[in-house]
Amino acid sequence: MNTNVFSNTSAPVIIELKNIVKTYYFISHEIHALQGIDLKIRVGDFIAIAGSSGSGKSTLLNIISMLDTPTSGEVYCDGEDVCTMTDKVITRFRSKKVGLIFQNYNLIPVLNVLENVAFPLQIQSVKRSECLRKAKDILSQVGLSGHLEHRPAKLSGGQRQRVAIARALITEPEVVIADEPTAALDSKTGMEIIDLMRSLNESARTTFIFSTHDPRITSCVNNVLELMDGKLQYN
Repeated sequence: MNTNVFSNTSAPVIIELKNIVKTYYFISHEIHALQGIDLKIRVGDFIAIAGSSGSGKSTLLNIISMLDTPTSGEVYCDGEDVCTMTDKVITRFRSKKVGLIFQNYNLIPVLNVLENVAFPLQIQSVKRSECLRKAKDILSQVGLSGHLEHRPAKLSGGQRQRVAIARALITEPEVVIADEPTAALDSKTGMEIIDLMRSLNESARTTFIFSTHDPRITSCVNNVLELMDGKLQYN
């Protein structure tokens, strides 16, 4: 069993995985994507999960973000057993606790920047005026006050990534999970995005978890977890 040690070991544990196994079954064979993962993620962590293609990074990220369930093992978020929750409860729980930043941004093309960022609050039945106020505030924080009316197709890759970050943060999640956040960005823009997320981590103690191949990210996080053949290696 693996045990990881972070620099902020005095901080509360927000997500804990215990002996996580994920197996995919096919007609003629099985794929053991994760094999006995033990992991504690603490408030304020700024960490990267690295590994080659097929190592299990996406599977692990999906379980941490509660988008998928393990074949066996236990998942806890704020001490609550996620594996015993119904899908409806998990969805509601995740919407309050976790912000997701996707590699391809997943912005809604027919909505402008302001509407894209406000959308997560709208589906939580927050008043439209409050949704827009909060969206404007957070877009200002990520440097996009001048692009509120633009649709995604009119933005650069770096601008779209900033919109995705703002959208992930508008619900004030405790944990932000980012899948290859700099993969489609040039070097300068990639570093600006990393610096922005580090600033948010330090100012609000938002926990960030990255899945990445990018050495720019692995060189600036507090800890790198290396996945190899479905098992964690700690650096």
